[in-house]
Amino acid sequence: MSEPQQPPAHLPADPQYPGTHTFPTHASSAPPSTPAAPAAPTHPTAAPAHPTAYPTAAAAYPAGAPGQPASWPAAAAAPAAPAGSALGRTAFVIAVITLAVNLISSIVRLLIYTSNFGYGSAYAIDEAIGVISFFAYLVALVLGIIAARRPGPRLLAGVAIGIAGAGALGMIFSWVGIAFLRFV
Repeated sequence: MSEPQQPPAHLPADPQYPGTHTFPTHASSAPPSTPAAPAAPTHPTAAPAHPTAYPTAAAAYPAGAPGQPASWPAAAAAPAAPAGSALGRTAFVIAVITLAVNLISSIVRLLIYTSNFGYGSAYAIDEAIGVISFFAYLVALVLGIIAARRPGPRLLAGVAIGIAGAGALGMIFSWVGIAFLRFV
């Protein structure tokens, strides 16, 4: 069995509730003097069985003293960023800078070892960069974990945890491997 067919709804060209379709364009604009009154139906049976438009709010303008500009509420200030987002951003920046320093030092290390700079000096610089990078990774990891536990955005904190955790573990395994090869 099929659904009963209903005739298409006819929407009039004029709004059903005059005066509610115009909104002020500036905060200091005053409401109109009097909205137009809706026309009364001529025959009681002339009204459609179903409404042709949804009813809207009766007052289109905020209440104010007659003849005075409408009193609009002040705009709400933008909410301050949660503390977790600043901490996560800091952890992210530390982790990315440390990763960049380690990547650049890996490239420069090859150039230093092949130059006449000296192996001992290059080894000392490489170890200093490694130790500083390890502690920077640990700082970024701790800040990222703290930021991830706070309310607010956690994306940068999660990326910082990933970069710092992988960097710190990579450095630990590399130091253990070097120490093992020294004793073998």
